[in-house]
Amino acid sequence: MRFVRLFICVIIVLAVAGLSVQTVSAQSEDTYVVRPGDTLQRIATLYNTSVSLIVQRNNIADPNRIEPGQVLLIPRGGAIVAPPPATQIHTVRRGDTLRVIAARYNTTVAAIASLNNIANPDRIEVGQVLRIPSGATVAPAPAPTQPLVVGGFYTVRPGDTLAVIARRVNVDMWTIARANSIYNLNRILAGQRLRIPGY
Repeated sequence: MRFVRLFICVIIVLAVAGLSVQTVSAQSEDTYVVRPGDTLQRIATLYNTSVSLIVQRNNIADPNRIEPGQVLLIPRGGAIVAPPPATQIHTVRRGDTLRVIAARYNTTVAAIASLNNIANPDRIEVGQVLRIPSGATVAPAPAPTQPLVVGGFYTVRPGDTLAVIARRVNVDMWTIARANSIYNLNRILAGQRLRIPGY
C-alpha cells in the first residue's frame, strides 16, 4: 500500500513538472498573423529577434515568401520594440490608381507605396489589399467650382478615372462605359466628353 502511494505521488510530481515545462515553453514565443506588406525582417525587428530564428521555428523554405493571414511562431529575443502601426485597409477596385487612393484617404502616394513595399507605384492590381498609413482620413469630396455635368456630358479632368467620375456623378461606372462605347475602363483621356445617362 505504501508503495502504491509513493508511486501515485511520483506520477503527480512528474505531471506537474511536465506542465511547468510546457508553460515555460509556451511563454517563450509569441504568435503573429502576417499582414499585407509584411516582411520577415520587419517582423523580426518588431519582436527584437532574428529572421533566421523565425525561419527555423516555422520551417519556412523561402524567407522572401510569406502570405497575409499566415500565422508565425515568433521566438522571443526580447521585448517588442514597438506595437504594429494602426492602419486602414483598402482593396484596390477597378479604375483605382495610387494617386486616386492617396487623395481619397488624404495621404500621399509615397506613403502608401512605402508602407506596402510597392516598387512601381504605377502598378497595382484589382483585388490587391493595401494598408493605408495611420492618421489618414477619407477626404471629403471637393466642392465643384462648376457643374460636373453640363448638357448631359462630363468633361474628363486630369487624373480622372471612370471609378472616380462614377462616384462624383453618382452613376454606375459600367453604365457610363456602355453609354460611351468604352471597352477599356482604364483608358479615358483628359478633355474627353462622356455622356452621363440620367442627366
